[in-house]
Amino acid sequence: MIAPAAARFACLCLLIGASGPSPAAAQGLDGSWSGTTSGTPSGGNCRPFTFTVTIRGGEASGSATTPHSGAPVSWTVGGAVQGQRVILLVESTDRRLRNPSTRWRGELRGGGLHLEQVGSQACNPTRAGVLRRS
Repeated sequence: MIAPAAARFACLCLLIGASGPSPAAAQGLDGSWSGTTSGTPSGGNCRPFTFTVTIRGGEASGSATTPHSGAPVSWTVGGAVQGQRVILLVESTDRRLRNPSTRWRGELRGGGLHLEQVGSQACNPTRAGVLRRS
């Protein structure tokens, strides 16, 4: 079962050490971002993610897709921002998935939002990519 948005946001704030949204600190990341991460050769289960994310006032929201046999998998993206960093919680209700939730961390570097999947033991090497302002 997917937790309510407020509970997910509170958990994300704890993960990055924020006590709440900080609009001034998030300004560098404010805007729309998109891009595709790498896939990995780990048994074919670690397909690339294509993200479309909007960051406003210390919060991130958006969507992602991954290829899958048949129709692509759709994901909902939510997250929290502190300074030049973001933590994203990416969730799906697609019944074909064994793991319907994944976490990503990102950092603004060189004009791009560099993302890396956190905590996946199935993907080796870890999925990563750069989102660009769109």
